[in-house]
Amino acid sequence: MSVLIFRINSRGDADSAWFMAHDEIEVLGPTCKCGHRESKRRFPASLEYQGGTVGDFAGCGCIIAQCSVAQTLVDRFPEISSIPSPIDTGDDFYEKRVRRLKYKGPPLCELWFRTRVPFNPEVSTLKAYPQCPHCSHIAYVPDKFALPRRQELIGDRWEWVPPKPRVRGEGVIVPRGALNGDTFFFFGHSGFAMCLSKGREFIEDQNWSCISFTEVGEVI
Repeated sequence: MSVLIFRINSRGDADSAWFMAHDEIEVLGPTCKCGHRESKRRFPASLEYQGGTVGDFAGCGCIIAQCSVAQTLVDRFPEISSIPSPIDTGDDFYEKRVRRLKYKGPPLCELWFRTRVPFNPEVSTLKAYPQCPHCSHIAYVPDKFALPRRQELIGDRWEWVPPKPRVRGEGVIVPRGALNGDTFFFFGHSGFAMCLSKGREFIEDQNWSCISFTEVGEVI
């Protein structure tokens, strides 16, 4: 069974809405010399409208959808929760320098998944940064992910590069027991939003806009 990560597809449509998320971080410990600190993000993030037309989902660092779409997902998948996202006008620093965009679209909600699978470099294809000598923290980032269609600088020109298919056995490898029967989950400290095949199929059957899927791994 393939594990799929879904990405907000605002970059595929120049008119799709994009929001800047203002996260509230709860610090759980001191900051190390390397910059690492134990913390967690409070839910939900406040949003600052950057322009564009809102589809069923909206571009943002977190998972944002129209509240009616979010409720459909919550009703179908018990591991998903949602809460209305406040639309923030920004602080005074930005207010004085940037023309604010007023949001007049539908109410939005942030989606949250109850299960978080930690990075597992013993089975997944992950890139590790050097271990911090002070706190022993090791940062992992996904390596060899199947990237979506994107632009790359080739020579002196930017050109569209097609996605590269994932090779079986590479990418995110998740033990079946780690999911607790869930279809949607977060992966790693960065909280990559992922789902299994049946989650992707359910969303695609609804014909919802501004969301796409890229195969990145598998369940074993």
